Amino acid sequence: MSTGKFVACALGLAIIAPVSVMGQTHAPSSKHYPGYFSDDGRGFQSAQPPTDEVLRAILETPDARDVAEELDEHEKSNLKSLFESAPARLAMLPEGGYVVVGHFPMGGGDNDWFWIVQVHEGNARVVLFERGDAIRIRPQWHHGFHDIELDWGVGGRWGRRTYAFNGSNYTLIRQWSHEGNR
Repeated sequence: MSTGKFVACALGLAIIAPVSVMGQTHAPSSKHYPGYFSDDGRGFQSAQPPTDEVLRAILETPDARDVAEELDEHEKSNLKSLFESAPARLAMLPEGGYVVVGHFPMGGGDNDWFWIVQVHEGNARVVLFERGDAIRIRPQWHHGFHDIELDWGVGGRWGRRTYAFNGSNYTLIRQWSHEGNR
């Protein structure tokens, strides 16, 4: 092999090998998770009632706790039936995550209630609670977690909020709203 061909092959390998390795380290999980969850059921097709740990975390949020306190005994004994929980890939790491939607009375009149729940080593915690029409898991990352986008609409107004993970919880980083027809 001539020196020119050898250099070209070596250069080609030097470029292709790191790109291949980089692609493998950032490859998505082989399991497919929905990235869009809405009040019309999209993203919740294979949803289940929340696990005991996820339900416990949800009931620690003020809105869910307040509603749960007002339920009658029959409703309290069937709390899980008021929620749908769908697995979601929230983090770069293979930690568990769920998008949970509440059903009346665990929801509002105009918008659904959504809980984003992170589960790590069997411990569940709500990292975002918000009211809206749809949740979208964005491809952008902050502190190892996907950004979350929420669409909402009420009384002729509609808008979008974007949240980023700050290392502990999701915080609002951008929002806009509009009045009139969508």
